[in-house]
Amino acid sequence: MATARQFPPQIRQTVEAFAASMQLSGVPKPAQDGGYSFVFEHSGVLSLLPSSDGREVVMALGRRPVSDDEDSTRRFLLQASLEAMTSGPLHAALTGNGMFCYATRIPVDEFDLPTLEANLKGLAAAHEAAQ
Repeated sequence: MATARQFPPQIRQTVEAFAASMQLSGVPKPAQDGGYSFVFEHSGVLSLLPSSDGREVVMALGRRPVSDDEDSTRRFLLQASLEAMTSGPLHAALTGNGMFCYATRIPVDEFDLPTLEANLKGLAAAHEAAQ
C-alpha cells in the first residue's frame, strides 16, 4: 500500500507558524493526502499540498463565485497568467463542487512564512480582481 506524500519538517514548521500567526487554535494536522487546509470566512479555503515529486508546495485558494453567470466565469479564468501576484504561474480551475480555485506552486526551499503570506494575499487579490 502506497503512503501519502508528506511535507518535509521545514514545511510543517512553516504551516504551524502560519496557523499561530493567524491565531488559530491547536497545531494543524495533515490530511490523508499529506496536505493542509484552512477555511477562512472571507478569503475562502486555503489548501497546501505536496507536489507529486515533493519539490514544490501547491498552494490553492478556492471560493464560491459571487455570481453564477458566464461573464463571472470568464473574468475568473482570465486572471490566470504567468505574471501574477504569486511566486509562480497563477492557475485557474473550476472545482467539482462549483468553487473557483486559483493555485500556484512554490519550490520547497523557497517556502517560508513571508512567502506563504504573500502568496495568500496574491491568490486572494486574484479572486477580488475577478469579481
